[in-house]
Amino acid sequence: MSDTVDRLLDVKGASAFLKIAQQTIRNYTSDGRIPVLHIGRRCVFDRDQLLAWALAQTEPVKRPGAKGRTK
Repeated sequence: MSDTVDRLLDVKGASAFLKIAQQTIRNYTSDGRIPVLHIGRRCVFDRDQLLAWALAQTEPVKRPGAKGRTK
């Protein structure tokens, strides 16, 4: 059970983990854009779910000038 508790983050912890502002975490929570668990009135975030969510949000890096290049 301790492992599960260690995976749960509050807004401040989620903000630090994802390296985005706490207000952004709150906005994403209100908009339903980020996975969140509601325990009573508290919002907590599972570290593994946040990581999976963040990885799903990434886009490939586009190099400038790479358009139309051939090998």
